[in-house]
Amino acid sequence: MIGAILVLAGCSHERSPEDELRALIATGEQAAEAKQLFTLQGMISERYRDEQHRDRRALVSLIASYFLRNKTIHLLTRVEEIRLEGPDRAEVDFYLAAAGQPIHDFQTLIPLHADLFRIELVAVREDGDWRVLSARWRRAEQAEILKHLME
Repeated sequence: MIGAILVLAGCSHERSPEDELRALIATGEQAAEAKQLFTLQGMISERYRDEQHRDRRALVSLIASYFLRNKTIHLLTRVEEIRLEGPDRAEVDFYLAAAGQPIHDFQTLIPLHADLFRIELVAVREDGDWRVLSARWRRAEQAEILKHLME
């Protein structure tokens, strides 16, 4: 959801849409850990809507309240699948772990008691940049994530 995140290193050639979408997730991860609300807000489309009837403003408020409730935020993401639906629309499925202390990899989640989520977002290209158009998230189980890592 939030989620963001570790920008990919620039290459001398143009990046693929998949690389750009991975960079979107990485940038979001980094911005969330730094509690950079305005950066995250800029990554969300003005047309954002989700199944809970939240618009962009409501999502930004939800993120802000999460920032206020948590002194420190440490995230780890793992992209499961990217499905391009044309040059300007894609679906990205990924796992997100959130904890109050650093998460070095998904194998260290068990002792940290991290919150685990599976996030499915729709991203659209607006003015040359990918932005989140909608997102669904649900709690994920440790077994689900560990199974995914073993595949």
